[in-house]
Amino acid sequence: MKKNMLIPPIVIIVTLILVVAAYIIIKPDSSEINNSATSEPFLWELEGENPSYLFGSIHLTGEDLLTLPDVVEEAIDEVDYVFTEIKLDDATAMLSAQAVILDTGETLQGLLPANVEDKLDNYLETKGLSITVFSSFKIWSVATTITLLDDIQELAVSPSLDQYLWNLAEEKGKIMGGLETVEEQLNIFDSLTVDEQVILLNETLDMLIENEEQGISLLDTMKDAYITGDIEVLHNMLIADYDEENPLDVKLWDQLITDRNINMAFRIKENITNNPDDQFFFIIGAGHYYGDDGILQLLENEGFTITRVQSS
Repeated sequence: MKKNMLIPPIVIIVTLILVVAAYIIIKPDSSEINNSATSEPFLWELEGENPSYLFGSIHLTGEDLLTLPDVVEEAIDEVDYVFTEIKLDDATAMLSAQAVILDTGETLQGLLPANVEDKLDNYLETKGLSITVFSSFKIWSVATTITLLDDIQELAVSPSLDQYLWNLAEEKGKIMGGLETVEEQLNIFDSLTVDEQVILLNETLDMLIENEEQGISLLDTMKDAYITGDIEVLHNMLIADYDEENPLDVKLWDQLITDRNINMAFRIKENITNNPDDQFFFIIGAGHYYGDDGILQLLENEGFTITRVQSS
């Protein structure tokens, strides 16, 4: 069986649900970040009399990620509305935290095959944790959470890039919103069968263990790909382990990427069309922009003229 199935898209795109839950207690202050110029941003302008903007984000944290070129903040200053994939407010954080918990009477250990339970427990021990910490968590949420363990302390005191931009825009008095609902993102994983979730967790563990044996950090690799500012480099990393003959790979890709691209592009167009006198700044995972099925091409198909904004 092909391993390492679609783990990078899960980290880049979907773990926003899990990252936002950390902000129930700690909401880092965006003003603490030194906003000096750095790498090329994934920033595009939707041209028009009242231009709007698209920004490609990554749902992780780190000084290199949170240090943005001035053109990004200037674009936020210019607009009326700022939309992330889902709202990043306290209500969303509470809902996200509740949604990853198993139904009453169920436990993670009771759902996992013995070999996967042992593998997970052994891996968590290397991180100073025990499987009992995750006893009440859904299998898919454990699969996504363990990819973030090496960044978990940093995420507790420093905002993800999405949250940083949300906080910044909120401080500037922008009208805030979300292109999707928490339920829409969660339903992607909740629709997986228990067997599919077990496969996801097992192959995530295999990948993490293999990477650590080779001295590779998944999160650092993803951040490095993002910081290049090259959308093709990032896309190639996303599809590196995609297997079109693996039904679960195809299912996840369709639901995580293709279907959401279509829905978000439609909602972007709808917001701009219905509010011709206003300007928008849309913050969406960078993996959603590339290719014929990407948001950029879908919006161009609808008549939008889009240009990449260059860092000054």
